[in-house]
Amino acid sequence: MRSEVTPHLDPLTSADRALLPLLAGRVPDTGHRLSPADSAALVERLIDCWQILPSLNHIAIDTGLRSLLTPADYERVARVRLAISCFARAQTVVARPLLLALQQRRIRYSLLKGSATGHVLYDTPAMRTGWDLDLAVAKDTLEVVRQLAEEIGYTAAQQDATSKRFYRADPKFKAAVEATHYELGFLVKRLEVTNLSADAIAAIRAEQCVHNHWFDVDHPTPRCYASIDVHHALSLDIPVDELLASATERQIDAELTVRVPDLTWLAVHLIFKVYWEGVHNYGKGLYEYADIARLLPRVDPDTFARALQVLGQYRLRAAAYYVLRRLPLLGIDLPKCVEAFLDAARTAAPGEHPLEANDFGDVWPKLFGRR
Repeated sequence: MRSEVTPHLDPLTSADRALLPLLAGRVPDTGHRLSPADSAALVERLIDCWQILPSLNHIAIDTGLRSLLTPADYERVARVRLAISCFARAQTVVARPLLLALQQRRIRYSLLKGSATGHVLYDTPAMRTGWDLDLAVAKDTLEVVRQLAEEIGYTAAQQDATSKRFYRADPKFKAAVEATHYELGFLVKRLEVTNLSADAIAAIRAEQCVHNHWFDVDHPTPRCYASIDVHHALSLDIPVDELLASATERQIDAELTVRVPDLTWLAVHLIFKVYWEGVHNYGKGLYEYADIARLLPRVDPDTFARALQVLGQYRLRAAAYYVLRRLPLLGIDLPKCVEAFLDAARTAAPGEHPLEANDFGDVWPKLFGRR
């Protein structure tokens, strides 16, 4: 049996049990109102998963959460969701000129992470937001993409850890980071959003937790940042050549077509992200189960087999085991091919050393911030 280097998650709390179906786009059991402590805990979990707050539909909000939360907590979630939804829409609008420029210049690229899943797995891209527009490009086109971004108004920048604001990057520091990483340093654009409703401005001002997203909140037009993260690899060990070669196109409207990973690479990258960040950063990445829950029903046995082949190539089969086995807790029915994999992967290969297999134990407790 695979070893567990972290303990099993304690029995799920009432807040945890309510959160998991929300991640999967389902309405939680509303048989009883949560206690004030559990209501507050669920709100904090939802705020930690702010990237998918815009995906909560009116049924989940008006029926599910209204029945579960205290009135004050319900109003708080509604305000935070409104503020984050406005942030998400601003990110989507400002991304369009760059995506059009990449299309017009025939740059071979693919959206990554939430930027990709927003186009593939959600009704609109703004339902799945994040800090950055994530792109994969071939290494020999990095400078072309950098130039395009700068022409559109993005500036090389770095973030102050205390204020969360961006300022112009130190060229020496930026060069040192880019020399040892698999991505360009941040390219950032400051946005002054002029079409916010009075309710949105009030929500932005009222909720301190969104002040890492929104700045100058007392100004009539709050500001936020849009940043681009340009990758020439998925990690120091995983190149993007195959991902780019198999990327597919999605028609957005009459003008714009975007490129996204095929379902094989979407699955591979999601599993890698959830596991690798989860085992190294306590409390980070639970929201990405929202993507996996929406992806899995679209994955047929052949696609899953190809994903397992790629995962095996990069020693990530243990990661797939630990990530996928928790999906039933979200109310997701596992396809037969996934059940068969989990059954086979439950026991490590004879003589397999955990570190050689990137087996750092169960990621699930760590995603909840528990050791």
